[in-house]
Amino acid sequence: MILFIVCDLSQPGRNYEPLCVQLETADGGFYRLWESVWLIDTLEQPKWWRDELRCHGDPRDRIIVSRLHQPWAALQVDGATRWLLDPARRW
Repeated sequence: MILFIVCDLSQPGRNYEPLCVQLETADGGFYRLWESVWLIDTLEQPKWWRDELRCHGDPRDRIIVSRLHQPWAALQVDGATRWLLDPARRW
């Protein structure tokens, strides 16, 4: 499934590399849309990802994980569009 993840990180200057590395472990791949917005292809449920990311951030960080369904629409995000349209994606 494709998940849309937004992480609003509350501690500027803190090392959030472990959180980013965790997102990059998605078994079906990932696409970093913007600084704190990710698309991942995974077999894990949104709740699992929320709990995993909580372990790598700060307790005050805000995180939302939602499943992205087809049909979807986008504008001016060509890289993300190519990634989403890849036949390898597991919708």
